[in-house]
Amino acid sequence: MKKWIILLLAMYWITEASVLADEQLRRDDLVVRLALMDKISYHPNLLPVILRNSDYLRLTPEQLEGLNAWRKSNVRSMLSKMEEIAMGRIEFMEAAVNPSTMDHELQARQRALFKLQQEVLAYKLSCRRNIISIFTPEQWDNLHFLLIDSQQTSLK
Repeated sequence: MKKWIILLLAMYWITEASVLADEQLRRDDLVVRLALMDKISYHPNLLPVILRNSDYLRLTPEQLEGLNAWRKSNVRSMLSKMEEIAMGRIEFMEAAVNPSTMDHELQARQRALFKLQQEVLAYKLSCRRNIISIFTPEQWDNLHFLLIDSQQTSLK
């Protein structure tokens, strides 16, 4: 249990330090942060995969502009919610192993985490809608294969 708490704390500190250190959130930093935070939600982080593989997907400058516009206006808020979830999970685990914590307190914490997860999902679905509106059917099919490949790679 302590290993999980330490891991989550380290993940949070890494992401927090990155936000404070680089106000511009370079694309590479963003990809790393999203990969670390990907376990916060079941919906995959599509945009980092797309941006890493923009040549393979044959994205036009106009398509990249549309994707980057969504990222610029939404990614900070989404990452902030994801960081809240990571910290909330740590606090939940600490409270769960404290014998003086009442059941209703844990239930309230869990409800708060579920609410944050719904907010993150709303961002991801918004991103997905944006991608669908920008992509051709062929690009969408190719993204599907890229996602499968990236999941298989991460399992190795």
